[in-house]
Parts: sequence; structure tokens; C-alpha cells
Amino acid sequence: MQNRSKWSTLIPKIISELLVKINDAPSSSDMNPWRRLDKWEDLDISKYSIDWYSIVRDMPSWHNPNYYATSSIMPNSVFLKYIKQAEKNGDWKAVLGACEARFMFTKRLCRDEQILKMWTTAEEKLAR
Repeated sequence: MQNRSKWSTLIPKIISELLVKINDAPSSSDMNPWRRLDKWEDLDISKYSIDWYSIVRDMPSWHNPNYYATSSIMPNSVFLKYIKQAEKNGDWKAVLGACEARFMFTKRLCRDEQILKMWTTAEEKLAR
């Protein structure tokens, strides 16, 4: 990263390309587009933050959108960003569905206190 200006012009282009790839093929056996996109976002998250919530919400899915929240597809770093953004948007159904999909409806499989707190709040908000 010696020439920051060149990287700064490259990052949005690569992010745009990876967003298209996720939309076209949300899971891949040879490379995980979610992980690659997350790594590019992390180079300068203050300037290139990604709205993960909207990506999943608006994705023309071949599966239930919560399918993408499973750990085999969505890396943990992206999952946390996604449910935080869903929580911020007050979409408790999305938070609950993602947590249930990721941990197979079993809270004891979740070891992250932050996720457990959001999961519990979503259940309370949806009166489950």
C-alpha cells in the first residue's frame, strides 16, 4: 500500500465487481465472495463501508435470504456487520431469522454474547 491514491481509486471498482458477483453467485466453492468483499471493505471502512443489510435484503435469492447467513457462506465478520445493520434498521425479523439460520435454531451453539443479546432482543420484539 505504498501508493494510497491508486488503492483509493481501485477499491470502489473492486467492491462494485464483488457486489455483482455476490448478486450473481452468492456462494462459490473456489472462493468466497463475501470474505473477499469484507477484506476490501476493511482496507478503509470509514470511506468504503458496505450496507450488508441491504445486500441480503435486496438479493434476488434462489434460497430463503437467511440461507446466506449460514457460516458456510457468510464469514463471521460479515454476519456481525449484517445483524448490526439489521438491528439499526429495526428489522428484528431479519436479525432473528439470521441468528436462527446460522445457529440452527439453537442458542447454545452461539458463543458470542453480542449476537446472543441481539437474538434475545429480536425474540422479545417479535414476542417469541
